[in-house]
Amino acid sequence: MTVKEMALPWQHGGAFCHTMDIPMTLVLASLPSWLQAFAAIVALFIAVWGTLRADKAMRRRDRLQARCIATAIYPDILSIEVGLGRVRGVLKQLVSISAAHVGQHYMADLNMAQIEIPSMLTRNVDNLYLLGEQAGPTCLQLVSIVLQYNDLVQSAAAQLADKAKGEWTNLLHALEGHLKAIDILVGEAQQELAAVHDAQALGKLKS
Repeated sequence: MTVKEMALPWQHGGAFCHTMDIPMTLVLASLPSWLQAFAAIVALFIAVWGTLRADKAMRRRDRLQARCIATAIYPDILSIEVGLGRVRGVLKQLVSISAAHVGQHYMADLNMAQIEIPSMLTRNVDNLYLLGEQAGPTCLQLVSIVLQYNDLVQSAAAQLADKAKGEWTNLLHALEGHLKAIDILVGEAQQELAAVHDAQALGKLKS
């Protein structure tokens, strides 16, 4: 690698000096050792500064994305809370009639006791880790528990075909444990999402 000197308007014998090719190794070797060390330190500082700046920009991007996700899925958490109340009403009604009726007539009714996971929450499942060490795992666990509960409802509904009067009450009571867990996670998710984003702004969504 060489360094070309520009043709300078220094006249020599009535003409400009010719451009000379100087090897880069000779240029570096001609620098004083202290200047070489200084140049290396400056280069290292620039590299470290660039890395820190990129990390800061990435962290800022992740915080903004986390706030956007928190705002987007907060109404879905409230929707699950509403669905939880509806499901408990359905199960309460089925328990009240289970002693006097055979189960096969209420398979469709029990399937209605499933809890729908709203679309925004479903689409952001892979990004929930951005919400942090608290809100992210809580929301993921909430989605997992709701899916498990819905599978149990489908399984219980399929078993109703063979259940006589009073024999399917225990199937309904077995679902209550999952409903309690969902209720707890919904409350925790609301609090932790509020911590990710502005609590006042999220409060407006609930009102």
